[in-house]
Amino acid sequence: MDIIKKGQEYNTKFNFLNLCMQTLNLHPQYVKGEHDEPLGVFLTVSEFQSILDELEELEDIKAADIFENRKDKEFVPFREALDEIKNGLVK
Repeated sequence: MDIIKKGQEYNTKFNFLNLCMQTLNLHPQYVKGEHDEPLGVFLTVSEFQSILDELEELEDIKAADIFENRKDKEFVPFREALDEIKNGLVK
């Protein structure tokens, strides 16, 4: 996952967000209210889908890391491990 590897070079959330926008080729359009307060963001469907794809990959990486760092290193079927993670049984 290129975005994660590149993200390790940055140490602030702001820089990481800028990197995400560049890597995913995002061009958000901001909607502001009457007093210039932020109300929302418009993205194209493909931009939104690329964000969802990256989030899904991050979720998979997190699940793998949690499993790898288990104290009881015994084998657990993948579906059972996912259920344990979703139910908060594994931290």
